[in-house]
This record gives sequence, C-alpha cells and structure tokens, in this order.
Amino acid sequence: MNKFVLPGEVVAQGSYRGWSNLLRIGNNYIALFVGEVEQAGLRLRLIRYSGPYMPKAGDRVIGMVTDIQPLSLTIDINSYVDGYIMANSIFRRRIDASKVDLSKVANIGDLVLAKVQLTERGKDVLLVPERNWKISGDATVTISPAKASYMLRQKDGLLQRLRKHVRDLLVGANGVIVIRGEGEGLERVKAALNAINMAKGLTDIDKVVKEVLEVG
Repeated sequence: MNKFVLPGEVVAQGSYRGWSNLLRIGNNYIALFVGEVEQAGLRLRLIRYSGPYMPKAGDRVIGMVTDIQPLSLTIDINSYVDGYIMANSIFRRRIDASKVDLSKVANIGDLVLAKVQLTERGKDVLLVPERNWKISGDATVTISPAKASYMLRQKDGLLQRLRKHVRDLLVGANGVIVIRGEGEGLERVKAALNAINMAKGLTDIDKVVKEVLEVG
C-alpha cells in the first residue's frame, strides 16, 4: 500500500536509481508535495495529489482549443505548458499551407481528444488528434491528474461502475473528464467525481465512489 506523505517528510532512506517529486539529501528522500509514495524496485516516486498535469508521451488527454494559427491549434491541457496540434496531423496528409484554414475545422472553446506524442521539459507539447478528435458532452469535470490516472489504471471496474449511470464517460490523463448523460444519473456521476477529487488518498477513491453511487 502506498504511503500518504506531507511536504518536508522523509519518505525513504537508502540509495535509489530514480526518483521524482522528491528531494535527496544524503541518504534521505524528502517529499516536496502532498501525495503518496510509490516504490518499484530501485525507483521511488511521489504521486502528487494536486498541481498541474505533467505531460507524458502516450497519454490520452482532453483539452480545449485556445488559439488557432495558420498551421496549428493551441490546446489548454491543464498543464504548465500548452499542447499544440499540427494541421497535417488533423488532415492526415501533406498539406499546402496556402490552402489551409483551420478556423473551418475548429473553434475557440472546442474540446479535443488527443494523444501526447512528444514532450520536452519547459516547452509546449506536441499532440496527435484521435480519429474522432472533436468531442462534446453534457458536463465537464476537472479532477486531480493523479486521481484521473489512478482511475484509468484500475482493473476492478471503477469506470464501468460510473458509466452505468450515463451514456458515456471520457477520462483524460490530464484530469479533464467529459460526461454524456442526463438527469439523476448525470448528477450522481458529477457528485462521484467531485468526491474523488476531495478524497484524501488514492486508496479512498473506491470507497467514496461506492458511497455516492449507492445513495438513495
């Protein structure tokens, strides 16, 4: 079971080959954020409960179009950097720049589904749109990216339990969730997602979801 830690707390001692979100002083590894510590062999990492999304190649994210340039779209991905989608990846072919008008295929405020292709520290993130890349829903909820990733990793049907109450549920690794549904089911799933975001730790998520969904 992962250990809940606070900033400044010594979470481990010894020598590890890799660590993240931790400060090493001598043989001590000190937490820099509120979160949970996960150990895998000689690697140690702190899973943050809060803070912006940290892009990772291969992640599927949900973002919002914030700017339209002649050959690219700028996407807010709930991170410290923006994402961008190149025009050729939208049309999936080589294009003539003089004949492209991305304002005809996207609008400011559109929600998009894309995969992180390339990341470089401190620079904007290259995204590749999914085949059905423009999405819409009846509600959008943003939760901690760490908790969204936990939901995506679970094999016990957490997402399936939520989807039983709505038509569909799209979860981005960046913490943005789009819900398609209506009525009591929609409100119950929104309440469950808000409860997930308020949960103290990752191990509490299944419990709070069960409590919210079983009310009434």
